[in-house]
Amino acid sequence: MSEEERRRGEAEGLRYDLDAAHAELERLEPWEPDDWRKAVAVDFDGVIHDRPYMEPLGVPTGDPCYGAIEAIQAMLDAGLEVCVFSARIASRRGWEGVEDWLQKWGFPALPLSACKPSVCLYLDDRALKHEGDWETSLATILALT
Repeated sequence: MSEEERRRGEAEGLRYDLDAAHAELERLEPWEPDDWRKAVAVDFDGVIHDRPYMEPLGVPTGDPCYGAIEAIQAMLDAGLEVCVFSARIASRRGWEGVEDWLQKWGFPALPLSACKPSVCLYLDDRALKHEGDWETSLATILALT
């Protein structure tokens, strides 16, 4: 192999690595709905997936929460955009695990996001609605933790 062929091969390998890195970054970008006013982001663990915690390695193993499939389908039928968000989706293994789990249980195809996208409503089992009063929010947080 000539020096030029070796350098060309290294350049191709680097280009592949950059393409793979770019694809990975695109996967992690937040999902953006067409109209945030008609979009809902649904947390995965404890809302769709019956386990409110993340299993080792990020691959879900539980059952769907009762009524989750039907409720998500009803939201879609009502013209809402629905996204699934979860911290576990930040890893490739977690992303693929959630995607496979949703398909296995017969959920409609849904976009995934590793962070909370800009939407009208969030459905999350661990949320506390902040009403603008930090004193009340702090008291609630301290009472619940």
